[in-house]
Amino acid sequence: MGRPMSEATRIAIGNSNRVIGRLRANQLFWSNVQRGDDAACWLWTGRIDPAGYGKFSSWRAHRLMYERHAGQIPDGLVVCHRCDNPSCVNPAHLFVGTQGDNMRDASAKGRLRTGASHPMRHPEVVRKVADAQRGVACPSRAKFGPKHSPESRLKMRLAKLGRPAVWAVNRKLASA
Repeated sequence: MGRPMSEATRIAIGNSNRVIGRLRANQLFWSNVQRGDDAACWLWTGRIDPAGYGKFSSWRAHRLMYERHAGQIPDGLVVCHRCDNPSCVNPAHLFVGTQGDNMRDASAKGRLRTGASHPMRHPEVVRKVADAQRGVACPSRAKFGPKHSPESRLKMRLAKLGRPAVWAVNRKLASA
């Protein structure tokens, strides 16, 4: 079994005495795994979160599977997939690394969107960002009223605290 499991894993997976409804937690967990041979992905068939990861109670299924087979996940590390399939829970496909390791792995495998394929590079998004930086009002502002600039919001916060805006004082000194 390897290293000891974390408390979260023990609670989620349960032990042989803990019963959830009529099924034990361990049986319930495994009932959501479509197991293939050792080289294939074992797909989570239970609840899936928006990112495509399996969920068991409030925990991600691949993290529970890793802890079940390899032991507790060290602080500051994440569980990564060799197969790049977020719903896979095959322990042979899981490894721990830093978030930086995970991003380098994703980049090396071409899974990160960069350049023209990045959503922030869509022409409409680029235009809206450029308009916002130039102070061009967006059409929804006419409906919802003017939006305060960051400078005016800061002035309002400082006024509530009874402090003058720093740049206002500096402007007066510069013009004198």
